[in-house]
Amino acid sequence: MGRIAVAVGCLFIPLWGTACTAEDSGATEHDVGSQIQSLQSQIDWLVQQTELHQIPDNGASQFPTASLEGLIQADAGYFHQDAASQAAVGDLQDGSDFRRARIGVNGKAWHSTRYVIEMDFAATSRVAFTDVFAQLDGEYATLRIGRWRQPFGMSAMTSVKELSFIERASTFAFVPFRQSGIGAFGSHSEDTGTWAASVFRTESNTIGASLGDDGGWGLAGRATWLVLDCPSEHRLFHVGANYSLIAPPDDTVQFTARPEAFLAEVGVSVFPAFVDTGAVTTEVANLFGVESGFQYGRIHGQAEFFHTAVDQIGGPSLAFQGAYFQLVYSLSGEPRPYSRKHGVFTRPQFAESVDCGGRGAWEMAARWSWVDLNDENIDGGDLTTLTAGINWYLNPRFKLQFNYINVMHDTGPMDADSHLFVTRAQIDF
Repeated sequence: MGRIAVAVGCLFIPLWGTACTAEDSGATEHDVGSQIQSLQSQIDWLVQQTELHQIPDNGASQFPTASLEGLIQADAGYFHQDAASQAAVGDLQDGSDFRRARIGVNGKAWHSTRYVIEMDFAATSRVAFTDVFAQLDGEYATLRIGRWRQPFGMSAMTSVKELSFIERASTFAFVPFRQSGIGAFGSHSEDTGTWAASVFRTESNTIGASLGDDGGWGLAGRATWLVLDCPSEHRLFHVGANYSLIAPPDDTVQFTARPEAFLAEVGVSVFPAFVDTGAVTTEVANLFGVESGFQYGRIHGQAEFFHTAVDQIGGPSLAFQGAYFQLVYSLSGEPRPYSRKHGVFTRPQFAESVDCGGRGAWEMAARWSWVDLNDENIDGGDLTTLTAGINWYLNPRFKLQFNYINVMHDTGPMDADSHLFVTRAQIDF
């Protein structure tokens, strides 16, 4: 437009200086007409050049996009132990803490390129990375690079915002979980199943770093399938299989499990490991898992079994196992939605929020879990946990939870018993 304005302005220069006298009025009119035609041709040429050299926008003005997200989980707990439990793991201290205090941003950097940057201010004494990755969305698969939850297990792939219990089951001890790497995932054309695979560095720290020449890498994969799918009747049956190979740094692995609760000071749990293999020397460990889930109206449940095979250096081969089963019943009648893209249950959907005069949504939940870390020359212990819980969703973003947890662990000569009463207030956006 600037060039056009200059050209138009030039039109008036010769007109301003033209002498309109009676003697040469005819000649002058002829000259002015010629100049106008000449200037019009120049204007047309400038417009054409501007259009030819214009850089296409390609939607660039739409990017990047950004959405703020956050999560606050505040916990409190009271604990009672018998003498054997206190002798084995010490006196568990009552208290309260912020389990998670996260803030993050996510969005699109370009049409099919997404990003997530999320930090946790409660996990350790320093700010910790949770999910930090770039993602390229394709027609048949999604590619992801960065730090995120590796694909292994139904419970592990369920967001902490949508857990039916305050913590995941004790079988979480076998899960590689958040690591830095590269992976791909997708779903079947009719969304009746999912698949995911990744390669990653193992034992990455809270800022996603993992260093070392000896080992320190792993891979993971998960596949799920909806065997029964009746969405109109809120009935489904889900099955899945998981595998992970771990080549640990410094040729050492260690499996530990704590009660299904968490209180911490400066990011360090006040709960010691109730069962612990100690350091086991190995070049490779193979982790296997099978899973199932079902929904029948207002009832849904899921179960998983894990088997870990360790080729011990200088000793016999080892096998450790764990399993859990959980059942959730909606008191207010809302069936849990199922994510066909990720193969997990998500949060309930309801209309009667408390802040709008409703009752919210209510659930009762029960879970049994078991971890066995005893085999051959390893006496890591045996842990069985029973949990009963109630969830109250005041609105889609605010949830209150209460869990009673009975922890029974084998400490060698004696069986120990602990009783935990834990509450949580959660808000996310």
